[in-house]
Amino acid sequence: MSTEEHWDNTFKEGKDFTTLNEVFLDEVLAPHITEILKSETKTALDVGCGTGDTVLKLMKRGFMVKGIDVSGEAVRIAKERTSLDDNHILVGNIDDGALNQFVGETYNLITMKLVLAFMKDKKSVLCVLAKLLSKNGKLLIITPLIYPNVTYEKKRTIGISVNEVELSQILNEVFVSHELIHKDFQDDNSVIGYYLCSNNA
Repeated sequence: MSTEEHWDNTFKEGKDFTTLNEVFLDEVLAPHITEILKSETKTALDVGCGTGDTVLKLMKRGFMVKGIDVSGEAVRIAKERTSLDDNHILVGNIDDGALNQFVGETYNLITMKLVLAFMKDKKSVLCVLAKLLSKNGKLLIITPLIYPNVTYEKKRTIGISVNEVELSQILNEVFVSHELIHKDFQDDNSVIGYYLCSNNA
């Protein structure tokens, strides 16, 4: 089964993993992006947009948003929910270079929730996203984290997570600055980390 088929089946079952908590957006993220929120024109790209929940929430906060997802089924639902067209909600496999279609555009905010662990070449993907950030733009990465020397009993925990040490090293190499702004603690000793990255010190 291809990646596309796997996620199409998942979304056909009614599942969605890409929602962003309203409280997080307004109370945790907002203080870190005040200059962006004050801008008259705010642009955002949601990488792995799923069925469009995050796109809707960003639109509600005044952003002009584009989204991309590997699942055609998710994109179909997202377009229905957001009333956005094919130019704004796109199907594409990030591992196969789908982000290259955005090169030449810049975004004030890029969001990427529960996607990075599934990328074969994480550094290459993040390098492309770094180029898509506007001068003062921010990339929000939300991903489950696992830590060295910690035992994880559930195979699923390992399969959907990123090694925290490896990720920190990549972020140091790709971005001028990054900060872990929030953590959600999970069972099996894993943590969902919320990183905010930029090309500015």
